[in-house]
Amino acid sequence: MGWALRGLGLLAISVLSGLIWLWLKPADDEADAPPPAPPMRYDFTPIRREEGFQGCQQVSTNRIREYFRNQECEHLTRALYSTRLPNGDRVLTSVITVLMPDAASAQRLNELTTKDGTGNIRDLVDDGRDGTKGMPKLDDDAYASGRQDRLVVIGDSAYFDKSTPNKDPALLDVTNEALKLGWPQDRSPQ
Repeated sequence: MGWALRGLGLLAISVLSGLIWLWLKPADDEADAPPPAPPMRYDFTPIRREEGFQGCQQVSTNRIREYFRNQECEHLTRALYSTRLPNGDRVLTSVITVLMPDAASAQRLNELTTKDGTGNIRDLVDDGRDGTKGMPKLDDDAYASGRQDRLVVIGDSAYFDKSTPNKDPALLDVTNEALKLGWPQDRSPQ
């Protein structure tokens, strides 16, 4: 009988320990979990991708750079993709992801990036990274950005073989579609 009581005591302690652990364990941070990849209307072919090992401040300009002096990002990726429009025109698209410490700092960054004259985070073409020579400049003619919780996604597109008009509807559509690449790009290993 003594062994049975000891066994029941150990069982009770195990159950109680498990319940306490479930109650005290850190909650899964669902906000950090990337949403499932949405269906894409364009076939984006990766050209180049870089992790932002030097931080966000080092690749930013003007007021955006100042913002990162006070609130550095946690993670940065910059990538280039190519795609084709239904009419066959070839398009270059830059997608930059900036993971901030929280949703509030991401919101402030996104608001700042959408204002004129505040600067931006330089894309890989602007930085003259290997393999970008001869690629079209991404001059904010088809710029879009968005916030997905604490991730800010910045996109811009340009035509490869012709001049890029400002606010071209086809390119704006490509850029807005490319923003869906945000979480997958941020989470994929280099």
